[in-house]
Amino acid sequence: MALTGTLTRDGKVVKDVTYEIREIEGIPSVWAKIGETDAFNVSDVLTQDFAEAENIFTGDDNNGTNAIFDKTGLRNKNGEWVDSMLGGLEYVPSMMNGEQVGMKWIRKVKTNDVIGRLISEYEPHFESMADTVENKQDYNDLMATFLTNSKEGGDLETVADGVYKLTTEAKAKFVQQMVGKALEDKIPGYEVISAQENGDDTVTYINQDGQEVTTGDYKTEYSYVGKQTGAGFENQQIKEEVIDPNAKTKGDTDEKDAWAVDNYKSFQNNPIGYLQGENIRGFKQSEDNKNIITFDVTDDDGKVTGTDTFDLQKPNDVKALFLTIDGTQAGRKRADKVYNIAKKEKVVRLKKEKEEQEKLEIVNEKAKKSFDTKLKSLIDVRKKQSAYNRWDPKNSEMPDDLKKISNIIGGLSDKEIKKLTWEKYQDLVKKKFKNQQS
Repeated sequence: MALTGTLTRDGKVVKDVTYEIREIEGIPSVWAKIGETDAFNVSDVLTQDFAEAENIFTGDDNNGTNAIFDKTGLRNKNGEWVDSMLGGLEYVPSMMNGEQVGMKWIRKVKTNDVIGRLISEYEPHFESMADTVENKQDYNDLMATFLTNSKEGGDLETVADGVYKLTTEAKAKFVQQMVGKALEDKIPGYEVISAQENGDDTVTYINQDGQEVTTGDYKTEYSYVGKQTGAGFENQQIKEEVIDPNAKTKGDTDEKDAWAVDNYKSFQNNPIGYLQGENIRGFKQSEDNKNIITFDVTDDDGKVTGTDTFDLQKPNDVKALFLTIDGTQAGRKRADKVYNIAKKEKVVRLKKEKEEQEKLEIVNEKAKKSFDTKLKSLIDVRKKQSAYNRWDPKNSEMPDDLKKISNIIGGLSDKEIKKLTWEKYQDLVKKKFKNQQS
């Protein structure tokens, strides 16, 4: 290991290796010396088995700590922490490159509960690894695993020379260091939550179990108002104020409202372009859903600690995104105006979607009632045209309402058409549409 640069002493790579040529019975050989230790024959060392460090996360057969974690049930099928492992709702600063740029809703992970659960699962696993050491090769492999993952390094003492069972203290040291490594950087401090302020000092959000929760018990002690003091920026408690963009109070004007509307429209038409215009970088637009914008959250060292997700059709997410752009007092006013515009647009959009759905249901109900009659008409038309060798499923002489049905089921026999139900016909329509799309 010294020759390959992988030998470690007290957790550090050994570099003080010296070499010399010695002759034994007239045959030259290479000898090496590490520090003040006795020299050894390099050829003899290279014929020995190398120690192999185990990947404690994956294990030898997918039985490492990753698999153990998955079996704990601490995360749901979507990879989110289960609700019992998250604390209350909090409104906290959103940080970018170590600077505060806005606000967001979060729920902190109950770190002590999570760690307690994982330690109880990890400790028996690593104790078992230590207990299975039976010979020198096993011991060397365990030492390699220990030195690869331990911050302290050092030796793992055995109960006696030539015996490879670890002492109680050495076993405890191995387990402690391995559990610490397994937990390192695996537990984020919080999860970002999409929450809706209701305007009555309450907030509504969806918990990890998919249930809607409305609460007035949430923390806002870190709300950012951009008040500069000698010590930098001062955090103060403030109360959210819902601003009506059409109101004419507090100096608001039609011109300012138009400015807010223009901002919102520009943002919705080209979100990424708008953000770049605000000199904000790092946002990504989902390829599957253009209404989803994501942003990696980093700590002071630039390490990604989480991902903020914004749904442009959710007013509260739009507001949170604008607060991320500008968390100053002026930025909060802009965010409030945009939030109210987004709420109004959502009401209009949902109303329109509801009306279109109701119209579609009426059309479908009428079509369903006349479906059997049209099938009989289609069979009659087909028989008449077949008699003159003029049958074509897309025949232009056919009435438009029958032509649409014929385009879907024209290839079926009369017997198959008679058995056709409205529901099965709808399935054929969807299938044909899907094939056309692909």
